[in-house]
Amino acid sequence: MPDAPLASVIILGYWGRDFVDDCLSSVLDQDLPPGQYEVLYIDNGSRDRAGELVRERYPRARVLTLERNHGYAEGNNIGFRNTTGSVAVYERIDDTGKAQVYVLFAGQPRVTAGGPGAEPLAGTPLVVGSDADPDFSPDGRLAVFRRLTGTTDPGRGAWDVMIVNLTDGSLTTVASGPAHRGAPDWGPQGIVFAEAEAGGERRLVMVQPDGSGRRVLLTVGSSFDLSSPRWLPQP
Repeated sequence: MPDAPLASVIILGYWGRDFVDDCLSSVLDQDLPPGQYEVLYIDNGSRDRAGELVRERYPRARVLTLERNHGYAEGNNIGFRNTTGSVAVYERIDDTGKAQVYVLFAGQPRVTAGGPGAEPLAGTPLVVGSDADPDFSPDGRLAVFRRLTGTTDPGRGAWDVMIVNLTDGSLTTVASGPAHRGAPDWGPQGIVFAEAEAGGERRLVMVQPDGSGRRVLLTVGSSFDLSSPRWLPQP
């Protein structure tokens, strides 16, 4: 019998067909070998046939179709009951609109509490201080994420890139300032993310986990979208 995967990724979708490709392609672009993680897409009672799309295009993901909408909390609980991984990292938005990073293991589900602020970011469910887009370090002991610090770039916001120690909850800031920073990815050579000031050029940046060794790997004009860069899996 094969070993259970190390990590489970739960994607709770509700009328999410338009976002399936971006979401699944990002999730499946992992440093972990395929046998060490599983992906479960939950169609939470929508009628847009997103689950069928996932089955067709992403055979590595399992699909669970719910006949009615169970809401966010119960939908995720159903997901947890249908996965076998020992660790799950995810973001959760509380009733104030602030997102926080959670890790499901060792009896300590929440590892960040968000930062100061409560101003909504237009066009999103987030408020200033939200933590989002967590990613494990290669050794699984830390997680990198980004924190919303301002709304100067409408619909995108200004974000810091931070690291949380999954054992003691201590935080380290590795990139800060009034710029939009995309979802970070932690690979064997460092942490990469896209960065741009409002209306300005786009940069692909790499830093070391302590914030040192900043390198701009690529610079493009404002009409280009670097999106969320990801390290290629190691052979």
